[in-house]
Amino acid sequence: MTPPRVASHFILLVLLTVPGTLAASSNTIVKLKWNLSPTAGIKAYKVYRRANLTIAPALLGVVPGTTIQTFDTVTGASHGQKIFYSVSAQDSSTPPRESPRSNEVMVTIP
Repeated sequence: MTPPRVASHFILLVLLTVPGTLAASSNTIVKLKWNLSPTAGIKAYKVYRRANLTIAPALLGVVPGTTIQTFDTVTGASHGQKIFYSVSAQDSSTPPRESPRSNEVMVTIP
């Protein structure tokens, strides 16, 4: 059986900065959006994040297969820091199969 495929387009839509309670800190809210997988029967999407290219991506969260967007609140990041995101599709088989992760998108913290 062929593993699910993730759509080739992973799009960063919005980057907002929300001031924190301390003058030197802020939260950055990142809105991520992607296209639905062309594979039928997708149960969920897994969203991954990593703070730099030298570490492996960490699972940020899992959203239902009908969802094409999510938000990430980044706290404690420095101005100019780069954060990388990718997404994979997971089917409804038992055990679930996961597609390879999408291309990464990079966010630079303002």
